[in-house]
Amino acid sequence: MQSRARPDHVRDHRRHHPLHLFPQSRDALSLPRMVELALEECGPEHRFCFIQRPVNMKMVKAFVDKPASVLQAASRLGIAAIASATLSQTLLLEHMKPVAELLPGLTNGQRAIQSTRSTPAIAAALVGMGRREHLLENLGVAHVALVTHEQYLRLYQ
Repeated sequence: MQSRARPDHVRDHRRHHPLHLFPQSRDALSLPRMVELALEECGPEHRFCFIQRPVNMKMVKAFVDKPASVLQAASRLGIAAIASATLSQTLLLEHMKPVAELLPGLTNGQRAIQSTRSTPAIAAALVGMGRREHLLENLGVAHVALVTHEQYLRLYQ
């Protein structure tokens, strides 16, 4: 069973090949095609259940309300999308007045986490922390309700 879940001829493309819904280049991977391959190789019990993409305040415009986005496709295909690079643009938040107004009472780091975890079709947002005080600060957003879809869209207007 283990060998069918990861055949020897399937290469690990995570590092160097971008994942796209509609590949534009020869090196890009098609998410629907990858699901087809998983079904062909392993059947409906395949373990292709997750993708990981960088998603944060700076780059989320590529995913907001676009039916052809990789996040929307993943959702339609039953694949959970995990966001990485959640905090990489935290410094920009100081200059984003609407974000502070729409997410009051939070630190800039918490705003970055909250906006990423509120992104439609994101199952989880990865956040790296090196210090205890960052851990405690970032956990402060755990009990904050996700923003509504309307509020979320206003973050990026």
